[in-house]
Amino acid sequence: MWNLGEPPVEGYTNFLWVLLSAAFDAIGVDVPTAARAVGVLAAFATLALVARAARVGLGWSRGASLVPVGLLAVSGCFAAWADAGLETSLFALLVMLALFHAARFAADARSADAIALAAAVLLAALTRPEGVLVAVLAAPFAALGGKRRGVLVSALGVAGLLFAGYFAWRWSYFGYPLPNTYYAKTGGGIAQAGRGARYVGYFLLHFGLPWLPALLLAIPRLRVDPAWRRHPLLPACAVVSLVWTASVVALGGDYMAFYRFFVPILPPLALLLAAALRALVRGVELRSQGARSVAVAAIGCGFLGTLLQSTPLEALVFDVPSRMHGNYRGVLTERWHVARLTSLASLFAKRAQSPEDSVATDAIGALGWYSGLRVYGAHGLVDPEIAHQGAREHAVGEDYAGHDRRDLARLFDRDPTFFMFTREVRPTRPPGIALPPEYVREVAGRYVLRSVWLDDSENGESGWFNFLERTERGL
Repeated sequence: MWNLGEPPVEGYTNFLWVLLSAAFDAIGVDVPTAARAVGVLAAFATLALVARAARVGLGWSRGASLVPVGLLAVSGCFAAWADAGLETSLFALLVMLALFHAARFAADARSADAIALAAAVLLAALTRPEGVLVAVLAAPFAALGGKRRGVLVSALGVAGLLFAGYFAWRWSYFGYPLPNTYYAKTGGGIAQAGRGARYVGYFLLHFGLPWLPALLLAIPRLRVDPAWRRHPLLPACAVVSLVWTASVVALGGDYMAFYRFFVPILPPLALLLAAALRALVRGVELRSQGARSVAVAAIGCGFLGTLLQSTPLEALVFDVPSRMHGNYRGVLTERWHVARLTSLASLFAKRAQSPEDSVATDAIGALGWYSGLRVYGAHGLVDPEIAHQGAREHAVGEDYAGHDRRDLARLFDRDPTFFMFTREVRPTRPPGIALPPEYVREVAGRYVLRSVWLDDSENGESGWFNFLERTERGL
């Protein structure tokens, strides 16, 4: 997004979600509430689709088709991002729709599946840029059946033309082929990929390791299980999951709680894991009671280990991963930040004297939404100059994802009304704000230090909050 009256900036990565939110706003519906409701509905629709994919696409029994649903249900990642107000759950639904209908077309070559596949990948590409990757990966699996490829090509061709029109408009309007958020958060290099690899490693530690005993027991059975060769849905899920994981490494991962970047592939991962568990159970049915007990224990270990991350008990086993907020504790951290920023938004809104007043901050979302002020972001999410050329104290990848770039000189050039450097409150009035030496004189001439008592009832905290305010306001 961007400030009114300024050149447009693609300060978002989720075009379709922005359109949906704008529609809610236009009809007077509270946008955060509506966005959360749509996310929850999309999550429930995904659960239903996964069950249908297992039942219809893989031919499993009704009971077996509920296993991948259960795997998603105990995943804190899936639950947390359903209620977060972002496009994550909707995108996960569209990815699963694309895989399901690609596999269905490969099996039956029905026109309806070709059209549904084309619609799913088009909507996915409009929701997030990675939707193009999903389209590229899903389409070949749809063509595996070798029947009625003309129908498939026609449907995907129409979707491609519609997306090309949108892409051309976006590039001409914003001036860049990719969202500004991409340029602000990435920059290539080994450090970025290293951070992404650590992110993937932590995900596997928290949500893969508990299932390792069951997977090791299932491997011998998987080698002879014909399901992998008979159903294109499982290979499609595997390929998309692997390529997606590689892209997460390349992009440098994320800092938000509960592995947001992995949520879009949780449904296909759940199907893959359920297929392995199904093979394990079928393999031990004819063996000894001891083998069955070991299998049950391994499966129980997986479920409990996954569920652990959604409880306060996770703190007893794991530290918070570096450069991200964590799992259960990560959700608490992010709720704290949202509540604090909402309180600060109210503070700045009350001190504002004009619609032109502005605030420079490293937290543009909740602060901008609830204050109604112009917002200048420190990390360049809505500032192409910082996103493309912003100063860096270190290589991209050595800080939290999306926080590598910062440019104080650029922010002071914007002449903000308020300058926020911290979200913390203190029991006593702080003596000042630590600034690089080259900015001390400029700040002394243009800004005055303000200390205001802040009551953050949501977080149960209160204290003195420190910020800068332009001197000519005379408050």
